[in-house]
Amino acid sequence: MKDSTTRKYGWVGVLKPLSALATIVPLLFGFFSCSNASSSWEEPVYDYFDKYTNTAAIEKQEIGSQTLKDSSGTTCIPSGDDKTVTFYLRNPRKYDLDLGIDLIDTPILLEQDAEDKTVVRITYPQSFLLENEGGGSIGGTITLREHETQRSFDSYSFSLRCNSAPPAINNGAVMLREGTYYLCLNIPIPDSGIHKDLKKLIIDDGNTKHTVEFDVDDSCNIQLPSPCILTTTNPGSLESLPDGATFTPGTRNNLYYNSGITANLNTVQTFKITLLDEAGLSSSAVISTASKQVKAPALNDNVSNTVLSLSGTTTLTLNEDFNAQIKIIKPTQATNGDPISSAQINYELKKDGTDVSLAPTNLNGNKILTLENTGTYTLKVWATAAGYLTSETKTYTINVPPLKVRFYANGGSLVSGGQNPQEIQKNVATALTQASDVVTKTGYEFTGWASSADGAKIYDDGANVTLQSNTNLYALWQAKTYTVSFNLNYTGATGTAPSDINVTYDSTYGSQLPTSSPSRYGYTFSGWYTAQTGGTKVTSSTTYQTASDSTLYAHWTAKTCTVTFNANYTGSTYSQTKTETFGSNYTLPTAPTRTGYTFAGWYTEQACTNEATTVASESNHTLYAKWQ
Repeated sequence: MKDSTTRKYGWVGVLKPLSALATIVPLLFGFFSCSNASSSWEEPVYDYFDKYTNTAAIEKQEIGSQTLKDSSGTTCIPSGDDKTVTFYLRNPRKYDLDLGIDLIDTPILLEQDAEDKTVVRITYPQSFLLENEGGGSIGGTITLREHETQRSFDSYSFSLRCNSAPPAINNGAVMLREGTYYLCLNIPIPDSGIHKDLKKLIIDDGNTKHTVEFDVDDSCNIQLPSPCILTTTNPGSLESLPDGATFTPGTRNNLYYNSGITANLNTVQTFKITLLDEAGLSSSAVISTASKQVKAPALNDNVSNTVLSLSGTTTLTLNEDFNAQIKIIKPTQATNGDPISSAQINYELKKDGTDVSLAPTNLNGNKILTLENTGTYTLKVWATAAGYLTSETKTYTINVPPLKVRFYANGGSLVSGGQNPQEIQKNVATALTQASDVVTKTGYEFTGWASSADGAKIYDDGANVTLQSNTNLYALWQAKTYTVSFNLNYTGATGTAPSDINVTYDSTYGSQLPTSSPSRYGYTFSGWYTAQTGGTKVTSSTTYQTASDSTLYAHWTAKTCTVTFNANYTGSTYSQTKTETFGSNYTLPTAPTRTGYTFAGWYTEQACTNEATTVASESNHTLYAKWQ
């Protein structure tokens, strides 16, 4: 909501001396040459000529477009397009018109008509009006001064605000739910926020009138009070009346009202819906159970004669002049199949998110729109017809490129969401999209663009290009080189790992892979692997496909040996052997027996000093029984 405090704009008219009074002097002569003129004539004649020769003023104004009055009686103009206010001067002369200091940084244009000096115009660009939508004061005071003497004439003040009437509810229907009438509405508040000053909704069912006051947040969403007879949540299980309209929810601001009225298909139930803004401007719509709905208009690409899709973005075909055209086709039927001859097309167009027409125009018959050669357009279309509910609003996203530069990854991959193809205006130098935004190739560096898959480079990354036709560009790539390190992969390693090597992506390790094997006591070297455990074994024929520096890890296989178990006393017939793995715990046999002794474990030497637990020798060896 704009600040409604009146802002005074200083517009100074600098009066230049008259060069002649050709039309006045003869009249003066006629009056004062009459010998019978009395003093009673002299005073009004003097005042008349003084007024029209020595004074200047603005005497009236006109606004050359539809205006509204808010609740305070102030004139309001909508922001649908540029608006002009015309002022008419008394004692017209050529003025040097100067915008006061308050308007130096505004786009408002003040000018005097070159031919008709009685006319001064002030033009408000739509961009300025949009900034002041919702009741912003755009009136002011005009003061005229003589340039030579700085003598001031009468000031002219005028009050004016920018405020568009609430939008028409162009999507609404009476539906059935569990035998009760539900009123379903969509309140069209555009992204521009020009209707953020909406404040009140009135529903009149003929017997009861309900008024709901609400707010609109910064995201243009209606915030209902609590509790409230309306809800923004679809209650579900809504059914259309026989031959009735179907409610199509919008992307936001859908309202549902349980009327509490039991459905009776033998009578017509009517609802009048009124929207009001904070300034008291309003719009109304009538929806009834007898309402039928006109079909929405269809859209064609008028160049390729193909139907436009509602899903995604449709890129139009350009004609030989690189113009795009959309054909909006008037519906000839209601949704129930009734023929309609009086349907009117309505549309709302935005370009790159900026409103082109905020006040949709009713157009009899089909309409062809010729669009500029660049930009993304959002086109909303709907239809109206006397005696029928307004059709659903269909929203199309349309891309109009003057020329296309299509990028090919050429062995790589296209980046999801990248600007491909890129839109470039014909004969206008434009920087190519950064390659990293449209193409990628793992393990490769982008080196430029070529005109064919195997061609030579013609453009560097981000180069400025001037094109006369659609162009295909193919990415050129050079494989990156990475450093590979070696890790012996065991705690306390005493050996020396091989030196680092450099390997090119998508190339084999070849002769760079060490041919000599590292050594480790108790283990046999199994090869170089891509992970400490598991991983993939690397050989000289392995292709390098890691897009970063990496490390190869030595894998080891523990050696096995034969262990003999000795009962360790004279005369024993005990004899056992086992195959053991280095570094593992011994797998011990059944303990021997000895008369008069208790078996006390196996030891690595006959003197039984060191008890055997883990295999610590890679050679065949003997363990000895200890007795107590």
